[in-house]
Amino acid sequence: MGCQKVNLPNDVYPSEKVILLFNITAPQTPGVYAFRWAMTEDFTFFGEYTDNLVNVTGDRVSPVYDDSGNNAEFVSLSIPETMSAGNKYKVRITLKNTGNTVWQSSQDNEFKLVSVTGSSDVIYPDWNSSQIYLSNSVEPGQTSDIEFYLSAPVNPGIYTLQWIMKKGEYYFGQKTNNATIRVTGNSTRDLDPQSYNATFMEQSVPNSMILNESQDISVTVSNTGTNTWKRDREQLVMIDAKKSISSLNMWNVGYIQLPNDVEPGSLVTFNFKVKPNETGWQYFQCSMMKDDGTLFGSPSKSVEVIVSKR
Repeated sequence: MGCQKVNLPNDVYPSEKVILLFNITAPQTPGVYAFRWAMTEDFTFFGEYTDNLVNVTGDRVSPVYDDSGNNAEFVSLSIPETMSAGNKYKVRITLKNTGNTVWQSSQDNEFKLVSVTGSSDVIYPDWNSSQIYLSNSVEPGQTSDIEFYLSAPVNPGIYTLQWIMKKGEYYFGQKTNNATIRVTGNSTRDLDPQSYNATFMEQSVPNSMILNESQDISVTVSNTGTNTWKRDREQLVMIDAKKSISSLNMWNVGYIQLPNDVEPGSLVTFNFKVKPNETGWQYFQCSMMKDDGTLFGSPSKSVEVIVSKR
């Protein structure tokens, strides 16, 4: 991407933050790429790494027609809405050949079904990175089912998947509908009785806010333990950089109560407001807490939020 090292703009003292601004050039081919950074001193790395994946989109994955008469109409998509991490599932996509050329079968030709990343959503690369070649030829006007298997990623979460036909380097026809899949943690059968566990599925936290103005926040959590979370007992709490409970914080938010009881395997969404009272780069992260004040499960993904006066 054209950049391997970025120098600090100034000295950075303990507990201070620094913003590194630099230009990169995105790859010409849309897809999900490894793109990770870390601090280094004399080529010795220290501290945490940044997130690993960057989703590169491009206009050429939009529904288009190539110049050789190929065209495809999306008919239907059959895929489970909920999957268990690491398990394999069958997918069936029905397409109609609305062009004037035959889609040839086998890996000896250029016709295939491929995944696309045509939105800002990050798609887990192990989901659908393989090209799917046709098992039979599809004549113009014919409708055909394309079936294949994929394995759910090991990390629970909510993912978006989508496919389109391709010949050689050219996409053609309609994309499938977006498939939104909820991937849950491994089966709770092997967990100890009376266990608490939580997996954060998604959150809506803006990267910029205005000082002393309310902002809506949404956090969705999956109960991946064996105990039912009870309303007015388990809570969502803010935590600091040391993963400690931050009951007094610059977001002006206390403990967030459950809207209802949450059974094992179920999701719950916390909707609440924050009102930042400090400017600058701020740290936003939360965790689930038992009624005895013990944190449990994995914390939410940390978000760096810039708070400005306006």
